[in-house]
Amino acid sequence: MRAYIDIVCQHAAFRHYLTDIDLHEIGEFRRENVATFSNSRNRPYGWAEYLPTLDFHAVCGDIDIPWAEEKYRQGWAEHFPQGWDKWLEEHDRKDSARL
Repeated sequence: MRAYIDIVCQHAAFRHYLTDIDLHEIGEFRRENVATFSNSRNRPYGWAEYLPTLDFHAVCGDIDIPWAEEKYRQGWAEHFPQGWDKWLEEHDRKDSARL
């Protein structure tokens, strides 16, 4: 099952792929629960330095929680115009070429 959160913070934007543990912690996959999860300072992923989350887009299977504000969706699209997966592929290739 595809599950992730696209997150925009004041000084960062990133995608977090949700694990089964994350999904269990979120509970019912709805905006309020995902917001609580994404703003928790207990994240083991180094998020604390970026909090608070300004906005997010979250997907879990067929459930798609859209950005709350259009400006953050647009900012995400400008930062990752080719899409997150293509951006990662390009950066992985550049990193591999340097080795």
